[in-house]
Amino acid sequence: MIRQVFDRARPGSINFGLGEPDLPTPDVVRREAARIVVEEQNGYTAHAGLPALRERVASEYPHLKLSTDQVVITAGSQEALYLVLMTLVDEGDEVGGLTFRGEVKEQMLP
Repeated sequence: MIRQVFDRARPGSINFGLGEPDLPTPDVVRREAARIVVEEQNGYTAHAGLPALRERVASEYPHLKLSTDQVVITAGSQEALYLVLMTLVDEGDEVGGLTFRGEVKEQMLP
């Protein structure tokens, strides 16, 4: 079924599915990833993300006057969309012409 949804998407639509980047990874990202592995700093982070990264993201939006406690870093778009839906949408709410019935919640939570 998910394939049918993707196949019916309008040209130019943004696919929030499994990441398949079509851009080269910047050298700075590759070097930093290699450094982290070599220095064995590859463990779990805080649930909301690394504090330094959250601070950097907050600083990119000075007009919002965000504290690091108001910034959450997710592992990907699916997690981010799930968090947004669970935070802002209640069961029965209409979202983009569709009625939210908690499907995401049912799929993600036992």
